Amino acid sequence: HLKLIGDGSLRYSCSKLIKQKNLQNHISLEGWKSYDQLLNYYKESDLFILPSWNEGMPNVLIEAASSGIPSIVTSVGVIKNYFKNNESVVFVKPKNINEISNSIINLSENFELRAKLSKSAHKVAKTYFDSSISLKNLSKIIIEAVN
Repeated sequence: HLKLIGDGSLRYSCSKLIKQKNLQNHISLEGWKSYDQLLNYYKESDLFILPSWNEGMPNVLIEAASSGIPSIVTSVGVIKNYFKNNESVVFVKPKNINEISNSIINLSENFELRAKLSKSAHKVAKTYFDSSISLKNLSKIIIEAVN
């Protein structure tokens, strides 16, 4: 079952298409969710997909990686500075529906790759985005600036 989380200008069009194609039992529009609500979605998810056309470093990807969810993402913004293709995520080109579809099929059939992505992405999240590490680095910068 595909759960689309978030809101935006395409929500009405998506809802209309889901109804026209009679896909209500397969796709649901969940809307905007709070961080606590997102944690429950991460726990029940097998795969995370972020098909953004433009991003900086999305928190939602860091959260999914921290949760150990294998991810398919577009190689936009600074995502590729931290995550590596077929190592910690699967990269697809923005607006490329065929690549997204093929990646979903590949990951659904390849347990080993899902496990590898999950483990590696979790390590990336812990290495670069863990709050204790960030606070330690910030403290170091402040101490250097004061001295």
